[in-house]
Amino acid sequence: MEKTKEIDIRFETVRVECPRCKNLQNEVIIVSRNVGILDAKCKRCKKRVVELKIFG
Repeated sequence: MEKTKEIDIRFETVRVECPRCKNLQNEVIIVSRNVGILDAKCKRCKKRVVELKIFG
């Protein structure tokens, strides 16, 4: 019989700055094993922001 493992998933709120217009906004991302992928669109200029966030 195999043991079940707990999944390490949590939600984090990060502050995102648009590289084009410098607009600041908050986004919620899913973090697993201290790594989260941010995929957001700027609300002002509609530029897509994709980042890899490492939490320690």
